[in-house]
Amino acid sequence: MGEISALTDIEVSRVAVANLNELLRQLQVQRIRRKQLPGRPTQDIPAETIEAYLMSGVKAAEIARLFGVSEMTIRRRMCEYGISHSTNPVALTGSLNSEEPQTNVTEDACDGSTSSHSADTEAPTCNAEQADCVTATVLQTMETTFREQEALRVQEQREYEERLRKEAKEGGDVEGDDGVPRKTPKGHYGAPTPDNISSSESTLPTT
Repeated sequence: MGEISALTDIEVSRVAVANLNELLRQLQVQRIRRKQLPGRPTQDIPAETIEAYLMSGVKAAEIARLFGVSEMTIRRRMCEYGISHSTNPVALTGSLNSEEPQTNVTEDACDGSTSSHSADTEAPTCNAEQADCVTATVLQTMETTFREQEALRVQEQREYEERLRKEAKEGGDVEGDDGVPRKTPKGHYGAPTPDNISSSESTLPTT
C-alpha cells in the first residue's frame, strides 16, 4: 500500500508540474505578444491563479507583491474577471444546527470595502414546507419595511410643509395658487422694489 501511495503521489506531482509548465509557456507567449504592442507591457495574471490565491486566504495586497504589481492592478483584474473573494473561506463540514457558526469576511474587489456575516459550516438543507416558510417570512419582512419607510417619508413631507407654512406666517410670505408659500418681492435691506416705488409714487396726491 505504501508503494501504491508513493507512486500515486509521484503521478500527481508529475501532472501538477506539467500543468505549471504549460501555464508558464502560455504566459511567456502572451508576454511576447504584449511586448510587440506600443506602450507599457501588460502584466498577465490569470484569473485561475488569482482565484486560487484568494481561496487560500491570501489577500489582494499580498498577491500584488507576489506578482510585482500594485494592489489596484489586482483589484482591477478581479473586477474584470468578476471575482469576489472571501478572506476566511467556509469549510462545508458540520451540522445545520451548529452552535458556533463561522464568520465569513468578504472583501469587495472594486472598492476594498469589507463586510462580515455568519455562516453555518455546512450547506443547509430543507424541505419544501420549510422553504415556503422562509420565503413567506422574507416577503413579510420586505413588505413591513416598505410600509415603515413609506410612513416615515409621508411624515417627513408633512413636517416639511408645516415648517414652510409656519415660516410663511412669521415672515410675511404669500401663498400661491398651488399652495406653495413664496417670499414677497423685496429689495436690499428690506426696501421695496422699483416697481413698488413707482406704484406708490403714482398714488401720492398732487399739489
